[in-house]
Amino acid sequence: MLRLLNTLVLIAATLPAQNTPADPAIKKMVAGISPDRIGASVKTLAGFETRGNYSDPNQKTRGIGAGHLWIFEEFHGYSLLFKVT
Repeated sequence: MLRLLNTLVLIAATLPAQNTPADPAIKKMVAGISPDRIGASVKTLAGFETRGNYSDPNQKTRGIGAGHLWIFEEFHGYSLLFKVT
């Protein structure tokens, strides 16, 4: 997911400037992207150790279960209007 986000940001950076004013909400989102923040996210996910298909999906501190919970909480924190299931 982070690789996709990085790719989209790089593609957007190469597009020609638009003549319309930038949307303030989009400017705020783009301003929130930083190498440090992306690196911290990757480090957090790597800290859950195993990402194997057979790791316990219900475990809260290790493996895909913990990673799932962390991602869920991250997305849930973005906006009250953002529905996470």
